[in-house]
Amino acid sequence: MRHPIPAEIYASEVPYVVALVELDEGVRMPTNLVGCAPEALTADMRVEVCFRDVGDVRLPQFRPVEREALA
Repeated sequence: MRHPIPAEIYASEVPYVVALVELDEGVRMPTNLVGCAPEALTADMRVEVCFRDVGDVRLPQFRPVEREALA
């Protein structure tokens, strides 16, 4: 089944991962995960925020935390 691309700006990112991220403060927010193959993602993995500028808007996205940064 083919899913529609919501906007042309996302066409180069298909497939993309939509996720519900729980922040350390306890707030959950819907977002998308970048910087990792979809099959490499796991539940409860640590992520960090990164930002993407889209026109006049700055969108928060999340990427996996590098293992070296955890040590």
